[in-house]
Amino acid sequence: MARQWESYLALSSGGGVWTEMVKLGKMVKVDGATFISLIHSKIGNGKTTRFWMDPWHCETPLRRKFPALYRLEGDKSCKVADRVLKNGGVRVFGWNWKNTPSTTLETLELTDLITQLRDTYLTDAADSWIWSGSSVGFSAAAVKAWMPKPIDNNSLFALKWCRWLPSKCNIFMWRAINERIPTKMALAKRNIYTDNTTCPLCEEGEETAAYLFTGCGYSCGLWQMIARWCGIPPIFAFDARDLVDIFNSCGCPPAYKEAIQGIIIITCWRLWKARNELVFKGKEVKISEIISDVKSIGFLWYKHRKKENNCTWVSWCKFNLM
Repeated sequence: MARQWESYLALSSGGGVWTEMVKLGKMVKVDGATFISLIHSKIGNGKTTRFWMDPWHCETPLRRKFPALYRLEGDKSCKVADRVLKNGGVRVFGWNWKNTPSTTLETLELTDLITQLRDTYLTDAADSWIWSGSSVGFSAAAVKAWMPKPIDNNSLFALKWCRWLPSKCNIFMWRAINERIPTKMALAKRNIYTDNTTCPLCEEGEETAAYLFTGCGYSCGLWQMIARWCGIPPIFAFDARDLVDIFNSCGCPPAYKEAIQGIIIITCWRLWKARNELVFKGKEVKISEIISDVKSIGFLWYKHRKKENNCTWVSWCKFNLM
C-alpha cells in the first residue's frame, strides 16, 4: 500500500481517492514538513525504487536536485538497480543518457551526483518504504500524534458586539482577541514565514495580536491619547481581551460606555490598517492621523447607526454625549 501511495508523488494529475489523499498529505504541515515529505524509500536491492522520481537518497527526489541530468535521462522511470550496479564487487554507475552531459551545468551536476552516491551500495533485501515522522515508524497513532492539535473552539473568547459598529469591525475584534488575524507570529505557526517576526511598528517584540495592540510603544501611546479624549483613566492592558472590557470599568454612564466600547474597537481596527499600510506600502505610521480617523469614522458611524442620539461633531470631539 505504501508503494501505491508513493507512486503518486511524481504525478501532476490524476483522480480518485488516492489523488485526494496525496493532495491532503502535501497540505498538512508540522514544523515546515509535510506528511508526504517524510515518506521515503529505504534502499535494499533497488529493484522497486525509481532512481529519479522517488525520494530515497534524501527527502528530495533526484529529478529535482539534478534537473539538467534528468532532462538527459533516457528512461525517466528507471530503478535504482538500473543505475547503481556491481561489477566484480565494485560499485559502478550505468547511465542511459540521450546525450552525453557536456555543458558546464550538466558536468557539475553529474560530478555532484556521483559524489553524493559514493556510499550507496545495494543489498539482497527488498526495498521498503518508511515514514520518518515518528521514531516508532508509521502507524495511525503515530500520525495522530504528529499532526497539529485541533483548536478547541470552546476556549475562544466570546466578544460582546458593539451595536453601532459595522459587522466588519466586530468580526475583526473577535479575530484579534483570539489571535486569528495574520500577524507575523500567527503566520509562523501556520508555517508561513516572513523575514522576521518582530513588530513592524516598534521593531522590538514579536508580533502577536496581544503585543501589537497592548505591548507596542505605538499602541501604548495611542491608548493614552484615546483615554485623554474620552476623559477616562489611563488605559493599561495586557491583551486585547482587557481592551474590550475597559468600557465596563471606566465608571461612565451607559451612553458613554457604549461609545467607548466602539471607540476601542475602531482604534484597534484602524491601527491594524496602519500596520498593513506600513508593511505593504511603506507608509509611515502617524498616531495623530490614526486619532483623527478614529474620531471622524467613529462620529460617522455613531451618528448614523446608533438610534436616538443628537450627537454633533463639536460634542463628539469634546466627548460630550449628554
